[in-house]
Formats: sequence, structure tokens, C-alpha cells
Amino acid sequence: MNAIVRGWCPSLYEPMQSGDGLLVRIKPSASRLDAMSARHVAEAALRHGNGMIELTNRGNLQLRGFSVGSAALFAREAVELGLAVADPAAERRRNIQASPLAGDDPDCDADTLAIARALEAVLIADDSLNGLPGKFGFAVDGGGALSLESVRADITLRASGPGSWQVEAGDAAAACTVAEAPLHAQRLARASLALPGAPVRPSRDPVSGTMLFQADGLPCRPIGFVARQSPVAVGPLPAGAFGIGVPPGRLDASLLLQLAALAEQLGEATIRLTPWRALVLAGLLPGAESSVRSTLAGQLLDPTDPRLRTASCIGAPACPRGMVPAPATAFQLGALLPDGVFLHVSGCAKGCAHPGTAPLTLVGHDGLYDLVVDGRAGDTPRHHGLTLDMAASLLHQHKDHPA
Repeated sequence: MNAIVRGWCPSLYEPMQSGDGLLVRIKPSASRLDAMSARHVAEAALRHGNGMIELTNRGNLQLRGFSVGSAALFAREAVELGLAVADPAAERRRNIQASPLAGDDPDCDADTLAIARALEAVLIADDSLNGLPGKFGFAVDGGGALSLESVRADITLRASGPGSWQVEAGDAAAACTVAEAPLHAQRLARASLALPGAPVRPSRDPVSGTMLFQADGLPCRPIGFVARQSPVAVGPLPAGAFGIGVPPGRLDASLLLQLAALAEQLGEATIRLTPWRALVLAGLLPGAESSVRSTLAGQLLDPTDPRLRTASCIGAPACPRGMVPAPATAFQLGALLPDGVFLHVSGCAKGCAHPGTAPLTLVGHDGLYDLVVDGRAGDTPRHHGLTLDMAASLLHQHKDHPA
């Protein structure tokens, strides 16, 4: 295992030190776990860590409270379970989000899952991509009820019509066949390492997209970026699936064990990971919703719950940089949010949980809160030194900031 890394996204082989031990991250293939794998992950979180699990905005699972020794043991177990590959470099570049309901939602392109698997195989096999940053991400979006339109990946393969796909990078796109899609993504990723100033990340620098296509010799057309609202992945979903909210991305091992048991009891179901702080049970038997609701009573199952419009990091004391208990703050204030208001709570100015802009962002500062309006956690606040009660009062003055 490599040396402990601080200050960036952890991986399975590069754990990150935090206030409650090491963080390790797993990236389930095609954003899904079967019941057996989910149970093993939950048990590992209890056995090797502190039992706390985070669902990241990339649809990955982050396990907390590990030691150097237990992190190494878990890495070996993850490979044996098929949750990771043995080559650390290949595992690092295997960053793919796939439509959560691929294979179930009739409105999600039927080739979505096959393309995601093929892209994963291409990335694992291509050592020339070792220079990609750990945050360089791919998405495979087949559309449907849980489309990934709101997700900004560096390279996206997107269904564009019946049997039609396109590859997108930043401000440009090109049509492709199902067979070409993963290979075009590979070519653009290689191009991102060859341009001046490499590695280039189209998700951060959209104008670089056209440059990637040109460098690769692939004809393209311009596309504009339109901010999309994230879908609500909670409650009843197409094809009998059911979503469970876990704002602000925190769950303990016991919930994952419950979901694994439900997946086994109610059909050959699988657990789908979303980038929207929700887990989805898909492949359930007809009529399973009542059993899910009764078993998970007390969990967030209402798609209109205002706490779904929050995001937060782990905050203090688990994160040494955190200055406030961000999850508790988000959960408490989230229940009070006016209709349509979205809230990001960040323990410090890094804004790890929501790197982009947000209508309202509370940032911890010396045990109090600063409020940023229409910006990122590191931007200049409009209000400084707020207590929790003061922050709650100010939220109601910003009802014109939609989620």
C-alpha cells in the first residue's frame, strides 16, 4: 500500500488521514452492489473501521476509522470480492458513474450497462492512462428517471436517441455507435494527457473539450452547458425500484446490512449507488414496497423531505480541518428549509462535499458560521460569525434560491 495521502480524494490503496482514522474508498462496478458484497462491505466497516460509511457525490462508498494495517487487509478483501482490481494504478483510474437504473428502467437505454462494463475494461487495461488525476471521472448516462444529466464528468458517454450515443467532453460532443463509445472515451482521455498543461480536465475547463477532440482528430460539434436539477432518487421509482435517502451522505454499517437483507428477501435485488445521497433497491419483487417501508421505518423515504436538499462534509471532530459539526448542522437546518432552498454546509472553506456553486453555503469558521450566497465554500461570505440560530433565521430570507 502506498504512503498515506492527505488533502485529496482517498482511494482503496491510498487512504487519507482524518480525525477519526484513515478513509478508504471503494468504487463498485457500474455503481451497484449485490447483497453478498454489500454485507461484506458493512461487516468490513465494523471489523476494520468505526462502522461509518459515506456515500460520495461520485456514487462511491467511503469507509472511515481504519488503521494502516486494517486498510491493507480490507484492500486485499475488496479484490477477492471483485470490488476492486489488484493493480493500484488501474484501480485509481477506474472512475465511472453509470445510470443507477440501467437494466431496469425501460426509459434508460438498453446498452447502458454494457457500455459501462466495456469502458471499465478499457480503463483497467490501458496503462498509458496512469497519468490521469485521481479525480478524472467518466459517466455513462442512458437517460431515464435517474439520468446523470446533472453530473459533470470529464468525459461522458450519453444516449442521444434510440440506439444512438455520443461522447462528450467539456464544450464538445461527437456521435458514436455503442461499440465505439468506450474507445472514443479512451482516446479523449489519452489526449487529455498529451495537451500542453496536461493533464486537462474538461469538467473544470470546458473549453478544453474541443481541444481534446481536435488533438485526437475526432470530428465534433459544440455543445452548451445547461445546469440540470438533480433527480430525486428517494421513494418509489420505475420498474419497482425504491430509493432511500441518506443525507448528507452518511450511513452506518447497520443500514447497509438491512439493505442487503432486503435485497435477498425481496428478490434478486441489487443496491444501486447514486451521486445524489441516496441508495436504490432495484430488482425487487412486485409488491415489495410495503416490506421495504416497514423494515426501514425511521429512514428517509419521503421524496419531498427538505433534508434531501442539503449537502455536507464530515466536519468536526472527524475532520481535522473541520470547524463545525457539519452533518448535524445540515440535518438540523435541513428540516427547517423553506420550499425550494438548497443548503451546503462545509466544515471549512475547502467545500469537499459540494465543490461547485450552491445557492446557500454555510462555512465553519472558529466554531461559528459564515454564509456564502450563490457561490462556493471558499468564496467571500455575505454574512460572518453566525450562530446556528442566526443561520437558521437567515435561511428564511433566501426563499428565492431554488434547489
